[in-house]
Amino acid sequence: MSYLKNIIICLFFLCIGTNSAFSEIPEQINFSYISINEGLSQSTVFAIDQDKRGNMWFATYDGVNKYDGYAFTVYQHNEDDPNSIANDISRIVKTDSQGRVWIGTRDGLSCYDEEKDLFNNFFYEKKGKRQQINGIAEISPEQLLISTPEGLIMFDIKESKFVDDSFSTAMHKIIATALYRHGDVIYIGTMENGLYSYSIPQKSLEKVTPISGTKRIQSILQQSPTRIWIATEGAGLLLFNPKTNEVKTYLHSSSNPKSISSNYIRSLALDSQNRLWIGTFNDLNIYHEASDSFISYSSSPVEKGSLSQRSVRSIFMDSQGGMWLGTYFGGLNYYHPIRNRFKTIQRIPYKNSLSDNVVSCIVEDKDKNLWIGT
Repeated sequence: MSYLKNIIICLFFLCIGTNSAFSEIPEQINFSYISINEGLSQSTVFAIDQDKRGNMWFATYDGVNKYDGYAFTVYQHNEDDPNSIANDISRIVKTDSQGRVWIGTRDGLSCYDEEKDLFNNFFYEKKGKRQQINGIAEISPEQLLISTPEGLIMFDIKESKFVDDSFSTAMHKIIATALYRHGDVIYIGTMENGLYSYSIPQKSLEKVTPISGTKRIQSILQQSPTRIWIATEGAGLLLFNPKTNEVKTYLHSSSNPKSISSNYIRSLALDSQNRLWIGTFNDLNIYHEASDSFISYSSSPVEKGSLSQRSVRSIFMDSQGGMWLGTYFGGLNYYHPIRNRFKTIQRIPYKNSLSDNVVSCIVEDKDKNLWIGT
């Protein structure tokens, strides 16, 4: 009896070890690619969003692109057309709660008029120069918080104008590198002065004291009331708990293959499983909370379905749960979890495979064999 008991205990621990081992195996992620060959105007994608009709919008250095799932419409500046986009160089695209699409360009703010298929442009001048629009966050259906190289400013949508005296002097002077709204709070990331939070109901600005003296903040994302992720340019990934004011830093370690792949982080997004996707200078990372570790996905010229380029500049989950990744000079990468459930059986020359890729009928016989007509 004692011998049987020992066998059962050994089998139990063996099963635990096996399950643990399988849990550490990276999920297979296969990307499809969309590049300039498919109509994308430029191969570096800085920002991604989706409009109320399901169209995808991509901000690039050579115009803004609208994609309906089949074809691209590229919007570029035309000196002879005042209703063309303000500038070809677009850094941010944002859809507001009313379904309006806003684009921040090097010369100003552009709002897309869907009915007329044109843009209304708004310019903010300071020191005799039109200001670049680097960030957009919605305050209300009639107000936007806008970041420029000269500081923060409010845009009054109803009046169609920028308002200089809507915030405190301290807030106007903030040079924001990231804007992110969650609930009634807008988080403001800066170049060297850490993180701020702006309360919309109270119209008050606060410095988030534990996040100070960090390098440039590139992206902010709140996953839960106790988990705010902060991407930095060189100082790794920060996890901030606003309830306890605790900060945890994740840094790359060459000796730890499960550490984050780079300290230079560009973008953050959650997928349909509430997992954190992290775009870095070197590879895509997915954070696994259970093991407090990262699995990275890279680019390989010989591996079909790998990233088209290692540097991931933007990540966005669409309304269908698909993940869009904008890369640096690698175009767009797209992944949907359902795609992994299908295996393609196709013709491979000189191998035991289908005789042709055009399949007209499939029948199952009494022995469960599939007969495929091509």
